Amino acid sequence: MADTISNTATIIGLVSTASLNPSQLQAPGVLVIDKKDSTETLTPAKREYISFASVSGMTLYAVTRGLGGSTAQGHTLGAWIEETVSATHWGDMLDWLAVEHESDGTHDVLSHVRNLTFTGVSGASGLMGDVVLIPGGNMSINAVSGVSGYSFVRISAATVTSGGLSPFILSGPVTTNTYVTPALIVENILNPKSVSAILKSPASGASLVLDVNKNGTSIFTNQACRLSIAAGGTYASTASISTTAFAAGNILTLDVDTGSGDTLTCLIET
Repeated sequence: MADTISNTATIIGLVSTASLNPSQLQAPGVLVIDKKDSTETLTPAKREYISFASVSGMTLYAVTRGLGGSTAQGHTLGAWIEETVSATHWGDMLDWLAVEHESDGTHDVLSHVRNLTFTGVSGASGLMGDVVLIPGGNMSINAVSGVSGYSFVRISAATVTSGGLSPFILSGPVTTNTYVTPALIVENILNPKSVSAILKSPASGASLVLDVNKNGTSIFTNQACRLSIAAGGTYASTASISTTAFAAGNILTLDVDTGSGDTLTCLIET
């Protein structure tokens, strides 16, 4: 550091060294002060993580102090400032991953994917997995494998697999009624984790409230937890399911309790 700073300083001057060249810093960024002293002895009591919004010349601006569980404190002239991975970096990465991933690491694609294209699928690796497309979406797979040439597969509309359960699909106008789609028959023991639904066009008027029944009884013991797509919305998901076990032979049906919309796909995720 070029100067001694207090625990509230938000502008920090630097001195260029072999390990840190201020002109090469990219803003915003995270740095650590006093991770070790001039003899390279670790100094955990003095360690402080900071972030900066901009850098100009040899100076950091809009500095936020005491990140990553550290404490904002004063530092003396010549204190070492370094780039290092911190809890703040990990937190930012987790926030980024959470945008399109579920807690188990799988992709959350139901809310936004309309079209998927896969190219270069070849060899024994192939393509495997669960794909969810909203009504009107398309998936194209282009494959070239050795001398076998070129093949093309196109899957249109809503083609879904999820743990052995097909989706409820209602094409056209969605209005209040019971058993609005053909029933689903459970073929294996399954444990539902959540229920999601998406409309081709936004719910009109009031919220679209859906209820799923197992053998004629709602899986939402608390009816306030039923799946609800807000008026003007097209997607909703809930994990507030009271019935968490399906057995082979169970019959699942879908009711539209209130609201209306157009072309509905409802998926029970297991």
